[in-house]
Amino acid sequence: MENKLKAECLAPEKTIAGAEGILLYVKNLPEGANWIYYLQTLKEALWLDAKAGLVFIENTLANRELLEAFIFIKTQQVHIFKQGKTYKAAITMEVKENGNKTQYIESNMVLWGSYEKTENGFHYFSEERGMVTRVSEEIVQITKEEKEEKKKRLRLKQRDYIHFDTETLQAGFHHCRFISLT
Repeated sequence: MENKLKAECLAPEKTIAGAEGILLYVKNLPEGANWIYYLQTLKEALWLDAKAGLVFIENTLANRELLEAFIFIKTQQVHIFKQGKTYKAAITMEVKENGNKTQYIESNMVLWGSYEKTENGFHYFSEERGMVTRVSEEIVQITKEEKEEKKKRLRLKQRDYIHFDTETLQAGFHHCRFISLT
C-alpha cells in the first residue's frame, strides 16, 4: 500500500467558512460520494445516497438542524459537525506519496438494531431501546429471506491506520475513517 494518510481539520476561519463554505465543498466533491451518514437526533441515524444526501445537507445546514454528518468517498471522508453556533468540517484524505507506506486494517463493525421494515424507499433497523436507523434502499440491498426473518444487521466498514514509532519501535492506530455500509 503506497498511501500516506493526511488528516487535517479545516476550521471555518481557515479554508471552510461556516455552513456556506461547507456546502460549497460538499457540492464539488468528486464522483463516487456514495455513503452519507447523518445523525439527526440522539435516537435516529439516517443513511442516504449522494443525490438525496446533498438535498438533505443543504436543508439541514440552512435550518441549522444538522448535528453531525459523515460523507464517505473512496479516497476521503468528510466529517461535518456543529461546534457551538458554528459548523466545522474535518477532512481525511489518502494521498499517494513515493516512499511512504501507510498500513491499515479494515474491520466490519456490526451496528445496533435489526431489520424491521421497508417503507417509502427506506429500510428501517431498530432495537429495544428505541433507536432507529433509516437506510436508503439505494445503499443496502436486503433479500426477501432477510426481510422475512428480520435478522439482517448493518455493518460499517472502518479503516484503521497503523503508525510505527521509530523511537519506541511500537505500533498503534493513529487515525480511522469509515469506508462503506453493507
